[in-house]
Amino acid sequence: MLIALHGSWHQPAHFADLTSRLTSLGIDVLAPDLDKDSLPDRIAAAQQAIDSCPEPPLVLAHSFGGLVAGSLTGVRHIIYLASYVLDPGETAVDVAVRAIEQTGTPDPLLTVMTPGPDGHTHVAPENARETFFADCSAEVAEAATQLLRPERDDIGQWTPTWVNREVTRSTYVQCEQDRALRPEIQEQFAARCNETLAWPTSHSAYLSRPDLVLDLIRRTNSTDASQV
Repeated sequence: MLIALHGSWHQPAHFADLTSRLTSLGIDVLAPDLDKDSLPDRIAAAQQAIDSCPEPPLVLAHSFGGLVAGSLTGVRHIIYLASYVLDPGETAVDVAVRAIEQTGTPDPLLTVMTPGPDGHTHVAPENARETFFADCSAEVAEAATQLLRPERDDIGQWTPTWVNREVTRSTYVQCEQDRALRPEIQEQFAARCNETLAWPTSHSAYLSRPDLVLDLIRRTNSTDASQV
């Protein structure tokens, strides 16, 4: 069983193609909707999916979905795909500020986020492909862009109170051409995981290179099974 956790501005439907491919291989997938008002509520939604599994599942966490994945229990292995791996008390704003200070360049997400009057931020369609889907086909990028939705404007201040890093094995996939979560930050997060891979992809490798994701999931399942 695989639990797929989407990132900010995204939704479960972004995993539709990957889910179809995995199902054809005999791997069941649950993709809970994380569109909740707080981090505890998002963790609860994902935990409910975890608890419904007959045995500890593999989790694929993309982008901000990693903040949720890191606080789950009953998980066999987490694949962080260009994802946030925060410590308790640490926020996305904290890591962005550190990167800005180190590189002297603005955070790429801050340059494309547009605040709205409703307490949400938006990513304009004309910025979405460059930011999230740069190496996707035009058709895939257009479909994925249409699925984007507003995100709460305070998520950059959210922080976990507990993380499962000491009890849950993890693999971090660095997306080297990422234009949403800069590589310098991904390197810091990767150092917090048991294994690191690097792919020459942009932010949404599960859309642009599903073959890489499928192969990693199969290998991880095989490796985990051999260790039981």
